[in-house]
Amino acid sequence: MRKGKVNFLWDVGSGVGRVEYPHHTIHDGNWHRIEASRNGLNGTISVYPLEGSMAGMMPTPASANSPTTFTILDVDQNAYLFVGGILGTVKKADAVRTNTFTGCMGETFLDGKPIGLWNYRERHGDCKGCVVSPQRSDAEGTVQLDGEGYSAVGRPTRWNPNVSSVTFKFRTFSSESLLMYLATEDMKDFMSLELSEGKVKVNFDLGSGVGSALSASRHNDGHWKSLTMSRNKKTATVTVVDIDSGAEEKIVTTSQGPATGLNLKEHQKIYFGGLPTIGNYR
Repeated sequence: MRKGKVNFLWDVGSGVGRVEYPHHTIHDGNWHRIEASRNGLNGTISVYPLEGSMAGMMPTPASANSPTTFTILDVDQNAYLFVGGILGTVKKADAVRTNTFTGCMGETFLDGKPIGLWNYRERHGDCKGCVVSPQRSDAEGTVQLDGEGYSAVGRPTRWNPNVSSVTFKFRTFSSESLLMYLATEDMKDFMSLELSEGKVKVNFDLGSGVGSALSASRHNDGHWKSLTMSRNKKTATVTVVDIDSGAEEKIVTTSQGPATGLNLKEHQKIYFGGLPTIGNYR
């Protein structure tokens, strides 16, 4: 960023290419989405205002070419991607004028793959990804949670204590999260879906003993997952599908004891993404 304007620089071996986005400055306290791409010698950048008076406006891309003739960016799996600054011990290109950033960053993608800003290889200073960054509206019915809130829905009117099923989609980099929770007032009956070290964990008790299971794979890679939990009396099956790859994992568990029904009352809530700060929970 130079004088509030975003600059995209690259060098593939034959000289520095540079393009500055001329239409917006981003040091106005509002959120912006920056998209930069390179194809051979050509670099293109767009800045989308997500807040303020210009929010929702489609940007006009800006582009430029680097000197001929090389076109390949030669990096390997040991290369570091620095976000928000560069360590003082790392040699930077002379064309890069600054090595720090003050502000907040949300999502980051490289070649379409999400990068977790708190699942980093190394960190310098007291920093973390901002999970409250606004998103471009691309999906109806999507709720973004920042680690401090939750979504609560009422129990369905037609409720069969012996059979229950729920399906939802999620994506996160967080390794420890509450996905869903419900419980009776006396907390004898409850059910929860969580992430524990990135793995999906199901717990439920129908009043006579807990059933619990943990997935073998981690599902906090930033990709959309479809999760379905189906329970028939004492047996619960959780299926997690990676929407991009179609990879599927299934876990099954059985609760203890003779009870078969989850006796949630009509006025009781089902929580997604968190719980109220005041209350008793299992």
